[in-house]
Amino acid sequence: INERVGARARVLNEIASFGLIAEDFGGDHQVVQLSARTGEGVDELVESLSIQAEVLELRAHKEGPAEAVVLNAGFEKGRGVVVDAVVKDGKLSVGDCVVVGHTLGRIKSIHDGGGNALPSTYPGIPVRLTGLRDVP
Repeated sequence: INERVGARARVLNEIASFGLIAEDFGGDHQVVQLSARTGEGVDELVESLSIQAEVLELRAHKEGPAEAVVLNAGFEKGRGVVVDAVVKDGKLSVGDCVVVGHTLGRIKSIHDGGGNALPSTYPGIPVRLTGLRDVP
């Protein structure tokens, strides 16, 4: 347990060196301890994000042209160019024309994290897209 406390303090100090002061030290930035290996703290993170979104009154439009953030892109044999993205605003549907960086295309497929095909996606849902001409 002492190792975990020491590691937390070390991480908070490293974050502070970038000018991000945690609430624990009187700053404005919320810090949630979690483990990707064990899944510990994930519920607290989701709850924290939900509260922050409500306090900040964050809203996204579910209609209109989509704007998304590309997280990863690559080429898969048999599928072509594959892009992992999260829509920030609007609705993205199969058949929509998109521009990503220097390349463009028409969305051929949208799949969720479980590999299920979707006809469209909305803000906040991570998806895998196909249909671009080149890897961005």
